[in-house]
Amino acid sequence: MLLGQDLPNPATSTSTFCQLGGIETSFTISTDSVVLPVLSQGLIRRGFSYADADYMIEHGEPLGYGYGIGMEALFFEFTSQEPIDTQFVAAKWSSQRFYRLEFFDEKNQLILRLKGNHSILNLVYSNAAFTTYSFVFRAVPAIVLNHTKRIDIAYYYSSRW
Repeated sequence: MLLGQDLPNPATSTSTFCQLGGIETSFTISTDSVVLPVLSQGLIRRGFSYADADYMIEHGEPLGYGYGIGMEALFFEFTSQEPIDTQFVAAKWSSQRFYRLEFFDEKNQLILRLKGNHSILNLVYSNAAFTTYSFVFRAVPAIVLNHTKRIDIAYYYSSRW
């Protein structure tokens, strides 16, 4: 795994991802404990806006301003030949849609579990041959990645009806 080792020199790297400042990783990616056939993966740091509202509209008139917070975070991106597993879970009170990410060490011990809504998934692109994901790791302590061997990801949805 390149994470924790010397970073590749962007000037000599042939990977566009590395030339843009990304770090190639070699995590095992699974969904509901089934390993996905991953074609490529990596971590890249980039900025994003965490906006409370893009535009405020009051009494039918646009006020013409927006606000938010500019932040920088790690994005974990990977391309797989199979999509992340989707599971239905029963809901008692409300509908829910969320991703569950679990980080395991080399002894397969759980070291971190995250549950987040669509805001942790920045981008999904899919066609018949592959699916690409870009997860925002703003809630993942970077030091945890030094101990991570496998990341298990699943998408859950529920409905009251």
